[in-house]
Amino acid sequence: MSASKLPSQRTVKQVGQIVKATDICGGEPRIAGTRITVRDIVEFLEVYQGTIYEVLQDLPDLTEEDIRAAVDYYHTHPDEITYYRQLDREVPDTDLPNFSEYTPKR
Repeated sequence: MSASKLPSQRTVKQVGQIVKATDICGGEPRIAGTRITVRDIVEFLEVYQGTIYEVLQDLPDLTEEDIRAAVDYYHTHPDEITYYRQLDREVPDTDLPNFSEYTPKR
């Protein structure tokens, strides 16, 4: 079989609600069943200063649990999310959001 006729290699990894598939969103970690990436959620939370309710209004397909899963993933894989953020633009380390005191406001 020639190289042009080989089936594409698809790699999928899932941890809870977070999934990475090489053929979707460039392999970025995202919420399963969506194209909303962990990076998107981190950046939304940064804009809304750590509150999830405004994010839920803008991304109504997500649940509070989805956002918490994304924040947890960010905490355990900060270098990976920083890498994807830097692909889009240069982000100095001092500009990264701090979700250590993540407390949703009602």
